[in-house]
Amino acid sequence: MKSIVLTLFLLLSAYFVSYSQCIPYPFPGPALINPDTSVGLPPAVETEPYSQVVHIRIPEDTLFNGLIIPIDSAGIKNVTGMPTSMSYVSNSPNDFWPGNSFGCVVIQGTPLVGEAGFYAVEIEVETHAFGMTMSFFFEYDFEILDSTHLSIVPKPRSDFYVFQNQPNPFVLQTTIEFSAPTRKMYQMQIFNVMGQKVYHQNI
Repeated sequence: MKSIVLTLFLLLSAYFVSYSQCIPYPFPGPALINPDTSVGLPPAVETEPYSQVVHIRIPEDTLFNGLIIPIDSAGIKNVTGMPTSMSYVSNSPNDFWPGNSFGCVVIQGTPLVGEAGFYAVEIEVETHAFGMTMSFFFEYDFEILDSTHLSIVPKPRSDFYVFQNQPNPFVLQTTIEFSAPTRKMYQMQIFNVMGQKVYHQNI
């Protein structure tokens, strides 16, 4: 009996580790993906481990030929344009989520020497609605710096941007960095995975 319980525990632990690299968080529409493609992905550096979470919002419905139809599910069909050292994993075992929900994908890896350069990472999202299948494409600009750029800090962005918190997931403490175009009062709100506000602060 103990061996059965231990085996079940190990299987559940392996499942949790495999599909829990990120925790989706709710973000407002109309954006379907966060960070937005206009912002791009933070740069990586050769020989340095890299991890970036991309959050996805699955709408409740969509407009097709003038009709509003409910979305059954949507998910990652394909990711192209990444160097061979990089891969992705989602918080879903099949990379799909039901309509009116949130998901997340971690782009991760350790770039190899010689992979420095610019990449166009394209994420194909496939949507199933009312017996139909539709595809949407999101393209990110992604740069890998060579190892001589380790001490270079990227320029502040000209728009408002929230960087991935570290560590993620977290229980009691995490670090959240953001860049803003102007110095003024900002309101920070943190939500749990159920969409409930658990913290707020004026910064």
